[in-house]
Amino acid sequence: MHLTRYSAIFRPRELVIKCRLTLASKLLRDTADKFEAIAHIAGYGSVGTFSTLFKKHTGQRPGDYRDMKPGHQARPSLDARRCPSSKSRPTSR
Repeated sequence: MHLTRYSAIFRPRELVIKCRLTLASKLLRDTADKFEAIAHIAGYGSVGTFSTLFKKHTGQRPGDYRDMKPGHQARPSLDARRCPSSKSRPTSR
């Protein structure tokens, strides 16, 4: 994957946050996993940190985002397929 075009737009830390939140938003939409599990899968050690950053970047709390009708969620600006991931999602809950 080439991150060159993103490096001109985002600082490395911002890119990591956006990639993590893109993954989290997909999991919130597509699974019934608990917020703790989603925070962990997305790379956050704390649900509080995850929730704070999610609201800061999307304008919604994770629970409100999940409760919205499909297609009405605000999405982080990066596509999850373009974000590098060193973690894979566990197959069991």
